[in-house]
Amino acid sequence: MRCLATGLCLLWTTLFCHAQDAREFFTSVDAEVEFIGLDFSEAKMVGLNTKNAPQEIKVKYFKAWNDLLIKEARKYDVKRAFMKQNLSYNFDVVDHLNQQTKSETLLANASPQSFSEKKLQGIVNQYNTQTMKSQYGVSFVIHSFNQFRERAYVYIVIFDVATKEVLFSAQTSGEAGGFGFRNYWARTIYNILEDIRDYKFRRWKEEIRRQPFAKK
Repeated sequence: MRCLATGLCLLWTTLFCHAQDAREFFTSVDAEVEFIGLDFSEAKMVGLNTKNAPQEIKVKYFKAWNDLLIKEARKYDVKRAFMKQNLSYNFDVVDHLNQQTKSETLLANASPQSFSEKKLQGIVNQYNTQTMKSQYGVSFVIHSFNQFRERAYVYIVIFDVATKEVLFSAQTSGEAGGFGFRNYWARTIYNILEDIRDYKFRRWKEEIRRQPFAKK
C-alpha cells in the first residue's frame, strides 16, 4: 500500500509508506529501532561559498556531523523525536558509505532532483545491515545542503532491517544557522528533529493510521 500526502512546503511534501508494515513503528514506543545516522552517499553541497574543499568535507565533516549526534545526544534527541524507548545508534553502516562518496561530484550550483521512492530503496539496498539487531532502521538520507536557501533537505527513511524494504519515507528540511561550518549545517539537523518532535511525527502517525490494512 502506498500513500501520498501533501504538507505546507511546495517542493518538499512527498510521503511514501507501506502503511501496514510501518504501523507498529509509529504506534509502539517499545519498537526496537536503530538510528544509523546521516547518509551523505547521494548528497550535494549546493552553492557553497567556503574555503572547505570537497575532499575535506567528505573526510572531516561527514563524520563530524554524525559524531555530533552522539556526543550531544541530549540536544539532538532522536529518541524523543520518534517517541521511542528502545532506540540505539549504529553509524557504521553510513560511515562506510559516506567515505565512498566521490568528492569531485559533491559540489553543485543547482539543487538536484528530488529522490524518488525507487531511488531511496536503491540507497537502502546498499546498507550492510549484518551488525544491526533491531527490527527497524532509521536513516537520514541527505539530499542537499543548499547555501542559496540556507537550508538542508533530508529524507527521513524507515526500513525493515531484515529485508531492507523501505517502509516509510518523508521529505523534510531545516534552516541553517550558527557559527562555524560544522555548527552552521548541524543546526539544520537539530531543527529537523525539533519539527519531528513538535508535530511531524504525530502527523505521519495519523497518515499511517488512516491507511486501511491490506490483505496479504
